[in-house]
Amino acid sequence: MSSSWYIIGLGSPHGDDQVGWKAVELLRGRCRGGDAVWAAKTPLDVVDRLDPSCHAVVIDACQTGTPPGTICRWTWPTDPISGTRSFSSHGLAIGEVLQLAATLGRAPRSVVVFGVEIESCQPGEGLSGAVARSLPRLVELIEHEEADSLVNSKSAGEEHARCREQDSKNSRPLAKPQAASN
Repeated sequence: MSSSWYIIGLGSPHGDDQVGWKAVELLRGRCRGGDAVWAAKTPLDVVDRLDPSCHAVVIDACQTGTPPGTICRWTWPTDPISGTRSFSSHGLAIGEVLQLAATLGRAPRSVVVFGVEIESCQPGEGLSGAVARSLPRLVELIEHEEADSLVNSKSAGEEHARCREQDSKNSRPLAKPQAASN
């Protein structure tokens, strides 16, 4: 298994929809040198930056009917991501974008999607208290994904170099969510 990860925070400047961006702010500098961490405005912004030799973590706001701040975890393509309501105003949900990446031969080896249940996405608002309080646990869960991949990797150095090189070249909820354990 590869130990290099692309960690992508989706969002907008509107209320709880910022959760993906806030998570990547916290993760920058905490991840290993071979990992790429960035924020994106739409799921479609992600396609050109994906690499089939790496793994990906996608962080986004979601609405599943659970209490605000609840962290859900899905794997793609195992879990049906298309059933969760997306807050993207751009028409494509993350599941559709990952399917497009697969069709184009750009889908990562594995994708883990973390969704944080939102309370409000009103313009001019910051994160709600419940979503803000979920951030430390969310970062911990993502770091755990990354650590698990290290344990299972035999050629981490080579994989890191390949993913990092690919990233520099490209620099331009779900049917039944699983609540992450606390």
